[in-house]
Amino acid sequence: MSNTEPLTGASLATAFHRLVALEPIARRRALRELAQEDQAMAEHLGSLLESHASAETFLDGTVGEALSAQVDDDPFELQAALPEKIGEYRVLRELGRGGTSIVLLGEREHPNRRVAIKCLLQ
Repeated sequence: MSNTEPLTGASLATAFHRLVALEPIARRRALRELAQEDQAMAEHLGSLLESHASAETFLDGTVGEALSAQVDDDPFELQAALPEKIGEYRVLRELGRGGTSIVLLGEREHPNRRVAIKCLLQ
């Protein structure tokens, strides 16, 4: 990537997928090299990689298992059993549920955004 090439979604996606496939040491080295050519792209990719790493671990079986144990026909009991936080997201409320999952409304402070969090029941 050069500084004259525009920062596009396609170029970010391509670079992200290349970096995420690397071992951590090689990934850091590649980001440092990219920063010499395009600092903005390297910073953005670094942020995406951090988010990706936290997303891989923040639902490691804990929420789905906990909610599975609580699910029955009483929505009030489930609402009381919802965690206050899931990873970086504050749980605001339940949006809906089906036979295999529950969808929650979550909010992240930085960057400020609301998201739907789908928790698979086990």
